[in-house]
Amino acid sequence: MNSTNTTSLNIRNDGTAPLNITEATFDDPDGPFELVGSAADSLPVIAPGETRSVGVGFAPTIASESETNLKLKHNASHQANFTVDLSGEGVESSINPTDSTQEFGDVSVGSSTDETITLWNNGTTDVDIEDVSITGSTPDAFEVVDSLPGTLENDSKATAEIEFDPVKSGEQTANLRIETVDGNVTIVSLEGTGNGPEVGVSDDDTDFGDVGTGDNATESVRISNYGTQPLDIENATLDGGDDDQFTVTDAPSTVAPNSDESVTVKFEAEDAGNYSTALDIAHNDSASETQRVDLNATAVAPSADADPRNIDFGNVSVGETVTGNITVTNLHTSLSNLSVESTSMVGEDAADFEVNKSSDAPFKIAPGDSQDIQVDFSPSKPAGEKKKAQLQIMSNAGNDPQMDVWLSNSKTYVIVQEVAADVDKDNAKVDLDANNVESGTDFDINVSKPGTRETEMGFDTVSMETDYEGDFEMDFNHQSTPVNHTLDVEDRDTTQYVQQNYTIDGEEFDNTSFEYRIKADSLPDGTDPESVTFNRYNTTQDKWVSHDTTLEREGGSYYIFSVDTPGFSEFAVTVPELDDGGSDDGGSDDGGSDDGGSDDGESDDGESDDGGSDDGESDDGGSDDGGSNDGGSDDGGSNDGGSDDGGSDDGGSDDGGSDDGGSDDGGSDDGGSDDGGSDDGGSDAADSTEGSAPQIFGITITPGLLGGIGGILLVAGVLGYLFLPGRQRTQQYGISIGSDDDAWSRMATAVALEQRDERDLTGGIDIVAVSEGNDDESKQDQSSEQTLLEGTDIDAVTCITESELTDCDLIVWAGELPVGFDEFGDETKLVRWPAPEGEQFFDDEIQNVDSEFNQRIAALFNRLGQ
Repeated sequence: MNSTNTTSLNIRNDGTAPLNITEATFDDPDGPFELVGSAADSLPVIAPGETRSVGVGFAPTIASESETNLKLKHNASHQANFTVDLSGEGVESSINPTDSTQEFGDVSVGSSTDETITLWNNGTTDVDIEDVSITGSTPDAFEVVDSLPGTLENDSKATAEIEFDPVKSGEQTANLRIETVDGNVTIVSLEGTGNGPEVGVSDDDTDFGDVGTGDNATESVRISNYGTQPLDIENATLDGGDDDQFTVTDAPSTVAPNSDESVTVKFEAEDAGNYSTALDIAHNDSASETQRVDLNATAVAPSADADPRNIDFGNVSVGETVTGNITVTNLHTSLSNLSVESTSMVGEDAADFEVNKSSDAPFKIAPGDSQDIQVDFSPSKPAGEKKKAQLQIMSNAGNDPQMDVWLSNSKTYVIVQEVAADVDKDNAKVDLDANNVESGTDFDINVSKPGTRETEMGFDTVSMETDYEGDFEMDFNHQSTPVNHTLDVEDRDTTQYVQQNYTIDGEEFDNTSFEYRIKADSLPDGTDPESVTFNRYNTTQDKWVSHDTTLEREGGSYYIFSVDTPGFSEFAVTVPELDDGGSDDGGSDDGGSDDGGSDDGESDDGESDDGGSDDGESDDGGSDDGGSNDGGSDDGGSNDGGSDDGGSDDGGSDDGGSDDGGSDDGGSDDGGSDDGGSDDGGSDAADSTEGSAPQIFGITITPGLLGGIGGILLVAGVLGYLFLPGRQRTQQYGISIGSDDDAWSRMATAVALEQRDERDLTGGIDIVAVSEGNDDESKQDQSSEQTLLEGTDIDAVTCITESELTDCDLIVWAGELPVGFDEFGDETKLVRWPAPEGEQFFDDEIQNVDSEFNQRIAALFNRLGQ
């Protein structure tokens, strides 16, 4: 009793207009409850986003419990008036303050003032003081700097020194609480007002919403000063995230008391996506930290369409030009202009089609508007020959940034589109729809899309021939994780998987091949790009098998490769791991096969690398982001018809355009005979050591690949590889087969000659045996030789001596090299194997090797069409 306990009721305005407290009444106006502080004189007006307090005091005069309701009326029409339940209990105490409330007056924030409070023990006994503390609404603004003594004698007075150091601008209240040992409590109300600025912001999160790419939007952040002195804005800066896309365009230097100012921020982005940053507002309100407002925006690209997606120009004569029209539309739902940045022509007949310069990019289209692109078709060959190409229209459209239009002079057309990918699998997917396909059609289709150009490896071109008639669909799903089967090779990293699906029987496709790109930064520093290995999953054998690839060109941040495959399936690419020394592992890779490495029937064994290629026609279709070859551009995918498939034959290079290392035409797959499917005992080419094992046309020959009959089969496999280009030569291609065992040399040569003659390749390839005069009677006899090579004319084999090896293109040698072989020129290629052992060669269980081998070679040439 005879003291006052105060508290504050905090009221926040979450609306957008000032909140006025118009009336405050107690149910019992004569009771011990009263308004204190500034509320006793005037009720607050609360600005949007501001919090103000209403002080309430309890000053009982009798020792009893008291209750009442405080009713607050306001101008918020959508919300009922406030009612606050109040209660308190008056207790007797022998310690009484001379004043139940201590006023500290106005004090600037950052300064302080002291006041003395006097207390009187009017009882008949001494009182022991147990505790002196500060409680209430803003206890941090007050501090006891000189406390009461431990005992207050009867009928005596004592003082306590209290400091007021305002923590903010505005009214601040607290209570000095004195508790005695016997449990009596005395309360003195403390009141003071801080003078200074008081900062507030309209919201701590501002969203710009959807904004069209290339356009801009502005938002304002309101800064309020609830204080009694000016609020200085020291700076307004952007911090972190995507601050480059946001700009502070206007900010105040000062906000007057009880007023507002705004900071204006502009957002603009060229690329679609979600953007965020933070706006930091520094000020002179010492009671508050720097104000931070989170800024968020979404840039939305325009939506575009091109119509039609295929043009059939019909029969057009040489020298005649026919023009087709494509309408590009910026859909009316777009929020910004469509920027058509470039066009490019790709494909095997790109040179016969041209975009009319008067309608070519770049140009912009407003939302809801359209613009036409004219394409001229001027065939360079007589009517009746099918021509086809793809026009790629590059723009900033979010739904289809690369719109492909199929151009041809036939009813057959192909639509290629990138479709929504599964972001959880980090993938990119391309759909291919072929329509009105005629039997015997060959395709070189550019399937490079913006999404696939962002993956570690992406297909640029798919080439194929098909005897199918009608429509079919195909898709290419690129992802960094396994699609169906995991490829795990020691000392290799699998950078990309691609699953290819199609709606017709895989047997309908022939002469299948790809051009694909590898990101240069996916290879460890110092890695030879030719150490990249391309692998296909053989579903028949249930294993991964590698395929020879050719590095076609470098395109800035990419390497472009070509590869022939025996069909379509699931594919994966591996690169060397980075070892401790920072270099790659030498590039040897078996291709990922973990069970021997040979192709075991995987490759088509005669898979010509001219299946679907451009036969040497380069693509000069233009833009580097539309997929053309045009000198190795890395932006738009490879030239659909730019493989060197009809390449020159200059001294033994393979006819598929690869230089001693790319094509899989002979069926050998990185170190394993593919002549009909047997494993031939060949070890995985990953066991080879680069530099010690010779290569012929990309086939690495190691000692582990040859053993007994397996050696003969592999020789024939290599020779079979050479037959096709040999048939196109105008000069004889010379092959010499030798060994430290003359019988072996003659037998291997006889097998090769028989196949050459059956294939009518006599005019293209000359094959001889090298005789050293060293027949080993312990290894064989004439009857064994004749039995082993039943039906083969050993006598027809021409033998030469080592000294006669003056002009040949390829030497196949088993066993130790004779002295002087290193003196041959660079034009002569050498393949080495160890000499076969006699018990492997002449065991009775393998007497039929010759007929078995011939069947496999026959299958090879049947599939080659030779």
